[in-house]
Amino acid sequence: MTRLLIKIKNWPNSLKIILASLLTILAGGFLLSLPLSHASGQTGATFDHFYTAASLVSINSMTSIEFSETYSLFGKTVAIVLMQIGGLGLMTFLAFVTLLMNQRMSHSQKDLLSDVLNRYRITNMQDYLKQVFKYTFIIETSGFILLSFRFIPQYGLTDGLFHSLFLSVSAFTNAGFISFGPDSLKDYINDPWTLSVVMLLVFLGGIGHIVWFDFRAKIRFFILNYKKMGFKRLYNRLEVATQMILNATFILIIFGIIWVLVTEWTNPDTLGEVGVIHRFYIALFQSVTMRTAGFSILEFHSFRQGTVLILLALAIVGTAPGSTGGGIKVTTVAVIVLSFISEIKGQKSVAFSKRDIPIETVKQAMVIFISIFVLLYTGILMLMWSESESFYDLTVQATAAVSTVGITGNDISDYTRVGQTIIGFLFFAGRLGPLSVFMGLIGRQKKERERIYPDIDIMLG
Repeated sequence: MTRLLIKIKNWPNSLKIILASLLTILAGGFLLSLPLSHASGQTGATFDHFYTAASLVSINSMTSIEFSETYSLFGKTVAIVLMQIGGLGLMTFLAFVTLLMNQRMSHSQKDLLSDVLNRYRITNMQDYLKQVFKYTFIIETSGFILLSFRFIPQYGLTDGLFHSLFLSVSAFTNAGFISFGPDSLKDYINDPWTLSVVMLLVFLGGIGHIVWFDFRAKIRFFILNYKKMGFKRLYNRLEVATQMILNATFILIIFGIIWVLVTEWTNPDTLGEVGVIHRFYIALFQSVTMRTAGFSILEFHSFRQGTVLILLALAIVGTAPGSTGGGIKVTTVAVIVLSFISEIKGQKSVAFSKRDIPIETVKQAMVIFISIFVLLYTGILMLMWSESESFYDLTVQATAAVSTVGITGNDISDYTRVGQTIIGFLFFAGRLGPLSVFMGLIGRQKKERERIYPDIDIMLG
């Protein structure tokens, strides 16, 4: 046992993260398999419960059984814990427990936690970690209170409070699970209060720690100097990473709104039969929640194929680094787009906000971008071998899995166990990051190249 622990200690961080996530899924699957976790008259196969645990930890709402009808109050409470772990990361929770026990974190623990949080220059890890939990608690509690105004009158005090808590955690962690019905939020399509709270929670969870703490540090200065300096000058005082995240996020949201409106305006199954103002609101909701949250107020398969293509593209991009959401991250896409623009203009460097982006960052963005499509293409190919569904349906399911958006829900209940396992691997790898999974599986450590070779000219294009 001691030898095994020593061996694990020497593993690369990416492999440690994979192991921790798998152990969490095993523990969650065991708890969900207990009769105590099942609603009256519900059982389900052992495979289904472990699969649901994997989906919860991967913050993906794709399940092989109907979640809201299968699990009891205890089972759904377990689900809340698994979503929280999946959203913030198991290593984050273990490190927080270490701090609560007044124990110091080792350098290796700090290095591992930095990889989990996607932060490489944390000067005070303890303070940073406490702030992550503090703001998570504040945001989720606020969502819980706001949602309770709607759910308590509808479901009664006990059920209303529980459904409010569950939805608040599910929205903030971008998990997309619902505790009170099989139809996501379709019954609330005419309820702007509930949908607005959910959108706000999804947005705050999706922009990540970097933006939270940057605003926290400067909000007082902004309030005192807004009239004197104006919005633009104050905005430029934010960290460059914050500006990139916010710029990319708002561009994607606006693009999603416009695309949904243009393609679905006359579709009687989606926007065609509702009022003009409500069409804009529905388009806003779908644009915000498609970036890994997976909530829906319309039947996803009612969208036209052109709409589905763009919505899934938004899902693949995902949220910000250090957030509760998945995808390849908005900063990755932003760096790739900036690299493309830089090359078109004939510029030697890639820049943003009057700052040069290191070539190592550009290379990493390219590798992440390629790895997600290698994973997606491989997944589609394997699903074509195991399932008899159309190429379109398989592509939608695989893309929803990789991006951890889970918008298709439990449509995979008719898939074979092999197909469900393939999709499970896709959303597990999508949550951890394909690059991290590939590095972990081959045991790669970062090493400096020992030799410098002569340059070579290669013709491209």
